Amino acid sequence: MTESTSCASSPNERQRPRRYQSLPSAAARAAPDAGALVSLLFEAAVEPTLVHPTFVLDHPQTVSPLAKPHRSLPGVAERFELFIAGRELANAYSEATDPVDQRAKLMAQVAG
Repeated sequence: MTESTSCASSPNERQRPRRYQSLPSAAARAAPDAGALVSLLFEAAVEPTLVHPTFVLDHPQTVSPLAKPHRSLPGVAERFELFIAGRELANAYSEATDPVDQRAKLMAQVAG
């Protein structure tokens, strides 16, 4: 194992890697929950690197309100996106069909 040293005395003085510079700190701080933060980080750091056809599965439930909750993973939605050459070409999900759950999600969205 090798140890790296840094001349910077605090994290604020260090340069962020170039691929993370597209995500403004204010946007990250404004994310309403962990799912939204994961989505922002994914869009800024991972999406541009997906050159070969790639299916991205199991998105956070909070950023996929119309999708069914995953059958075995709490907090995750049954959703996928297809990326090729850094671009999203498909977005699909199992649609939520529980009217009580849909109403609760819509009311929460309206509230804030």
